[in-house]
Amino acid sequence: MEAIEVFFHPSCLSSKRLMMTLHREGLLTRVRFIDVSNVAGSGAMRFEVWSVPWLVYNGRAAAMDPIKPEEMLGIIERGEADVPRHVETAFVRAVLHSSYASACVYLHGSLEPVLSESLASAAVRHPFGGPSPGEVLERVRRAGPDLLEDLMERSLITLGAAYLRAVFWTSDSDARPPDEGEVARRLLASASIGRVGLPRRPIPDPGRVRRLAQRIRDDFSSLLERVSKEQEEVLGDEEYWSVLRGLG
Repeated sequence: MEAIEVFFHPSCLSSKRLMMTLHREGLLTRVRFIDVSNVAGSGAMRFEVWSVPWLVYNGRAAAMDPIKPEEMLGIIERGEADVPRHVETAFVRAVLHSSYASACVYLHGSLEPVLSESLASAAVRHPFGGPSPGEVLERVRRAGPDLLEDLMERSLITLGAAYLRAVFWTSDSDARPPDEGEVARRLLASASIGRVGLPRRPIPDPGRVRRLAQRIRDDFSSLLERVSKEQEEVLGDEEYWSVLRGLG
């Protein structure tokens, strides 16, 4: 039997939906779910987990969010995944589904911090027939300027949602739009582990901070509503938390 591991965090809606699909299909025992809230115990850094859910197949990074339930069933039952046709698009989508990767790109103003073979492998489902990570990264490098411009714009949404999750988890009725200083501090924290990942001169570009802060302020109410619904679906689902307790 193939070894299938899924790294997840209990607060992640995509992880929750994936887990509950397998629970209802009677397939939870076919997958080892690993909670990344314990950094050392989960091995998340050793496996270079960029986002959750993050799927490892026979020891190799094999898929990442978005993983549709139907794709997960195909992986378990037939060893098949949805291999993307457009490599560069798949890589961009992978970065945008990782608030960490998006923050790295936005803080540095560069693709270099995310040109990872592990991220590339998961983005294109390499173990299931996708191109090699080396080929993916070479194609991304060639398309660099165009991809970077696209990512810098679209990552505003990813980073805005990530900021509002932090607001949801730490605030009550006093939630308010942030100033630029708050956004800059959040960006530094989101793109680093301690000092690992920080630019050599860790001073965020003022123009990029201003742009992100303005986007968050403009979309604050709608983002907060979206994040609130998302987290209420996760935190309020007693069946889900019962399944989690059963996993140990």
